[in-house]
Amino acid sequence: MTPPPINPRPELEERLRFETLIADLSSTFVNLPASEVDREIEDAQRRVCECLSIDLCALWQWTRDTPRYITITHLYRPLGGPPPPERIDGQEMAPWSLRQIAAGRIVAVASVESLPPEAARDREVWRHYGVKSALNFPLSVGGQLFGALTFNTVREERAWPTEIVRLASCRSKCRPNCCASCRKASWSDWAAPEPST
Repeated sequence: MTPPPINPRPELEERLRFETLIADLSSTFVNLPASEVDREIEDAQRRVCECLSIDLCALWQWTRDTPRYITITHLYRPLGGPPPPERIDGQEMAPWSLRQIAAGRIVAVASVESLPPEAARDREVWRHYGVKSALNFPLSVGGQLFGALTFNTVREERAWPTEIVRLASCRSKCRPNCCASCRKASWSDWAAPEPST
């Protein structure tokens, strides 16, 4: 018996929707006044989550004086959940993820259960917050890491298609010439158009 043919159409349609959304977000952040950046970041988080059926998006930034401490500067979480601490000790709450992000690696986890043994503490914390799948990107300006952009599902596990990860990861490296408000609220640079070469 032959297996049924694989239908790549849903993944292709998701990719097209995501590319269209990124183009739209790019135009939104061009010449955006600093006073509107936070509101537009929150709207962009919502729109990306809705486009890709993701339940949660958080923008994290390291504390300058002590990089092990991270703060959520922007959070989209319509389904609610336990409140996160105001300031998080990344080495205590998510040591494996923090090491991956600090090394500039993308963390794409389709199932919390598939985390390696050395991520036991991360698994415990993710379970506490109801996370089933995670996609985390390091954020940097001019090669200097300053935070992370994370996407999570809480309703069901989710695979992260290679093309979606690739498209999103291209946006996680902010350009050095971005304005101060973009560094503060890095989503604006994540959604900004790439410079022409």
